[in-house]
Amino acid sequence: MKRKDGFVMRKVGERWVVVAVGEESKHFNGMVRMNDSGAFLYRQLEQEKTKEELALAMVQEYGIDEATAAKGVDKFLEAIADTGILED
Repeated sequence: MKRKDGFVMRKVGERWVVVAVGEESKHFNGMVRMNDSGAFLYRQLEQEKTKEELALAMVQEYGIDEATAAKGVDKFLEAIADTGILED
């Protein structure tokens, strides 16, 4: 999976937000709030990644176990599922 072009992420206070710009804003006009680990995963999706690769990146970045990383990845992907951020 990979994120689409047409979305930008910015830090606002202690949180990260992702908003659609350009043509994508015609389809999604809200915002997605993320914590630091969500922002890390969002950046990872600049390139094509599997769920397993995302979890491994979390393990390497945060020093957590694979099961915890996999749960975090699943939660992140579930949270952004209906936003249109990911390419089909």
